[in-house]
Amino acid sequence: MSGETAALEENLWGLWAHFGRGLDSQLIDTLDLMWFETPIRSLPYNAVMRSRISDEAEIDARFAHFKAADKPFLWLVHPSAEPADLDQLLEARGFQETEICPGMVIEMSALAPAGPAPEGIQIREVLSGDDVNAMIDFVIWRWDAPEAAAAYLDSVRAQHRIGEPGSPTRVWMAWKDGQPVAKAITYETEGVIGLYGVATRPEARGAGLGRYICLHALHETDAGRGLLGVLHSSPMAVSLYRKMGFREVAPFRLFTAGSFHI
Repeated sequence: MSGETAALEENLWGLWAHFGRGLDSQLIDTLDLMWFETPIRSLPYNAVMRSRISDEAEIDARFAHFKAADKPFLWLVHPSAEPADLDQLLEARGFQETEICPGMVIEMSALAPAGPAPEGIQIREVLSGDDVNAMIDFVIWRWDAPEAAAAYLDSVRAQHRIGEPGSPTRVWMAWKDGQPVAKAITYETEGVIGLYGVATRPEARGAGLGRYICLHALHETDAGRGLLGVLHSSPMAVSLYRKMGFREVAPFRLFTAGSFHI
């Protein structure tokens, strides 16, 4: 496995592990297996993210666990996943591939410039106060989570230490006419910056805002250091990231019992 592929996996696991550290949640994180359970009964808040296992009994145990909890869950088939036929084993248990997310990388020194912000748009980093509340509301909207999830999401924010000096997680939001219209997250591990959580409100789409907030967040985080940038694209966004300079390295495949799209 290449170093770029390893960076794509490790950065993703580092970010998503925080979901299992929130309020009323649990995280199992070993070299062979990483999965988390949260109090939210909707995707993507319960998931198996790392699988390097040799015993099918472990697969059955995860299915039994989430069935007993009555919670839908995701299973990520990542490039280094084991066994090699994990996808077939999941399908035999009623799961299906719902989306392929291309893992993409770029040397940050080659990243396209952000250029000027779209007209009427203000970008600012989420640090405290009302901006934190706006971020949580935005996440609830994006994933159609229940309003009751706000306390859990705030506890995940605290685990990420968003807004604190030295935190590896940073969040930017775009504002127009006093309303939040877009969001992007960066997560830094050793020598690597991951881009996550990119979303734009329907009324703000089509003006280049998604591209701008991604580039702004990445450049601000890199600060001229020339690190490796990574992301896991939705199928529809691949062409956008290619234009920024990203290239595809390896697929990340999502399996669930129903339909789900990033």
